[in-house]
Amino acid sequence: MKSLRRVGRDKTEHHAVITDEDLVVLRRSEAMNPNTPRGLVNKVWFDIQLHFGRRGKEGLRKLTPQSLKVFYLHPKRGEKLGDVWYSLEPMGVNYLGSMLSRISKEAGTSVVYTNHCIRSTTIQKLAEDTGPRVLSRATGHLL
Repeated sequence: MKSLRRVGRDKTEHHAVITDEDLVVLRRSEAMNPNTPRGLVNKVWFDIQLHFGRRGKEGLRKLTPQSLKVFYLHPKRGEKLGDVWYSLEPMGVNYLGSMLSRISKEAGTSVVYTNHCIRSTTIQKLAEDTGPRVLSRATGHLL
């Protein structure tokens, strides 16, 4: 791969980084409104992904009620929610795998982002604030 990169034949396409403008759009959107069941799940999911820099679905499905209850519980559907916002049904792998694309469509971002875009954003923000050794250690990427 490095030899291809040196001669300019590397065709690797990296996931888009979420722009600062779209981060504002996401945070202000109804899709991440913590006063609604789905908005609260979306906000907590997004914040965890952004701050821990996980890859796409990496490790999310393995979470249990003891890990973080909001990931285990699916938001209830319907208008009359009452005091209980979540069912005991765990989120499925496909639901988790398409979280950011659903959120970005609902929020109206300039691009429909994928879950992996959050990791790219985390890495870029970390790279701006640290040196390559810290970045390598935090992400598991080799120098």
